[in-house]
Amino acid sequence: MADIEAAFAADKQATTCSDGYPAIASFIARDPDHESFVFRRFNRLTARKLLHMQSELLELEQKLMDLDEEAANSNDHVLHSSLRRWEDFERNAQTREQEKIRKDLAEMIELKLDRYHKALLLQSQVARLERPPQRVLSAYKEALHGAHGDDPKLGGKARYMLDDDADLLILNPPSDNDALSRFLRNHWVFKTQVPLAEQDSRTRHFEERSLTWLVSICSTTIAATLLIGSILALYFVTSPDARLGIVLAFIVLFALGLSTTTHASRDAIFAATAAYAAVLIVYISGSPNSVQPG
Repeated sequence: MADIEAAFAADKQATTCSDGYPAIASFIARDPDHESFVFRRFNRLTARKLLHMQSELLELEQKLMDLDEEAANSNDHVLHSSLRRWEDFERNAQTREQEKIRKDLAEMIELKLDRYHKALLLQSQVARLERPPQRVLSAYKEALHGAHGDDPKLGGKARYMLDDDADLLILNPPSDNDALSRFLRNHWVFKTQVPLAEQDSRTRHFEERSLTWLVSICSTTIAATLLIGSILALYFVTSPDARLGIVLAFIVLFALGLSTTTHASRDAIFAATAAYAAVLIVYISGSPNSVQPG
């Protein structure tokens, strides 16, 4: 029991440490939505590694092509048989030098090609990770360098790890990235307090689910207003020209509402706007206030 209490006290002391890696780790872990998990991509090092692996495979490919050309110009019928039948190749590689060299080269190519392909696939996943929002990056830089930039928590090369914004990635970006969600994140006022050890910081946290709940309410209200408001306007207005203007205005407002309150794709916005316009046209054609021809 005493060991558990000692470990808990040590962990608590490390969590509340105001300097070094414990302080930065505490800042990263304190975010309930894990937006502060921001790290370097190391794009230059990754490109260098892939170039080295690619060049190595190019060299091995050339060696294999040289062996193929040498075999094509050879009068060795046993070697020709090894190139045509895998069973002969396996058997001859145990006793003949030419087949053994070729087999060792093939095994080396297989290993290095497998590493190269895995590196490409991993990099393709890393390349799809988003850059951190400026809001998160500003809070992280304040935690790293202090509120006035004169109190770095880390020394050495690590103190410059956030200087290149283009080389940073975020492991858990916000799920909703529409214009309304971004605006509310940047101007959110209901922020929870940070631990006492960080009261000198201007950084405050809030839970993403609260913002998602508010955005859902706003989106539902906007959608209902656009639909009910257009119906009421078309019901009370009898002028054909005014009705046409109302339809066009509400169609534009509907498209703008979709683009700002959702992260729908362009084709989805186009399809939903066309459906909304069709509803308004059908309502006009069946409305008692519609003008009947001659």
